[in-house]
Amino acid sequence: MIRRPPRSTLFPYTTLFRSGEMRCIGSSQHLKNKFGSGYTLEAKVIVDASHSQEQRLTALDELIKRMFPNAVPQERFEDRIKYQIPQTGGLSLADIFATLEQAKKEIGIEDYSFSQTTLEQVFLEFAKEQETENDVSPNRNKSLSK
Repeated sequence: MIRRPPRSTLFPYTTLFRSGEMRCIGSSQHLKNKFGSGYTLEAKVIVDASHSQEQRLTALDELIKRMFPNAVPQERFEDRIKYQIPQTGGLSLADIFATLEQAKKEIGIEDYSFSQTTLEQVFLEFAKEQETENDVSPNRNKSLSK
C-alpha cells in the first residue's frame, strides 16, 4: 500500500490572487502575519448579583485598553465583548494569557478567547478589496451600445 503525504506536505504554500494577479505566496502563517489584522479577543463576563454586568464590562474594557491601547472594539452585546487587537511587538502571549487569567478572578470573566486572524479572514479581506477595486474601476458596468 502506498501512502501519500497530505497535499500540505507536498506543497505547503498558499498563493493569493486578486484581480487575476498574484499578490503573495507563502505558508499559511506567513500570509496571516503579512495580511492579517492581528488578533481577536472575545470575552464573556459572569452575570450574578454581586456586580452588575455593566460594571464587569466596563472593568474589562478598561483592562483591554490598558493592555492594548490600539484595540478596536468590534461588538458589545449583553454579557459579551469583542475586540480587534492590532499585531504589535508589545506583550508576549504568555503575558497576555497570564493577565487574562488574573482578570477572570478579579473582574469576573467567565470565558475568553484570544486568537490570531484566521486564513479565512485574510481571504475575506482580499475579496472585499477586490470588490472595492471593481466598484471604482472605470470599465465596470460599461454596456455595449449599437
